[in-house]
Amino acid sequence: MLRVSPAIHEAATLAAAAHGKSLNQWVSKVLHDTLDTHAPDRRLMPQPEPVQHRIQRAVIQREARLGAHHGLGPVGH
Repeated sequence: MLRVSPAIHEAATLAAAAHGKSLNQWVSKVLHDTLDTHAPDRRLMPQPEPVQHRIQRAVIQREARLGAHHGLGPVGH
């Protein structure tokens, strides 16, 4: 079990749905892709954006869409 804030949970749920996966499947894939130890020297490979940053960006984008949808602008900013 992994505990995260409600905002991160919601963003991850939306990201999973957008990829046609369950939350568990999506988180497992993101963790696997991020922690893949079978890659050649990881220091020489471009590193993906940290998962937390991707989730935070998704939350911000969602808030902006919701605010724009309701004519409010970005929510909570």
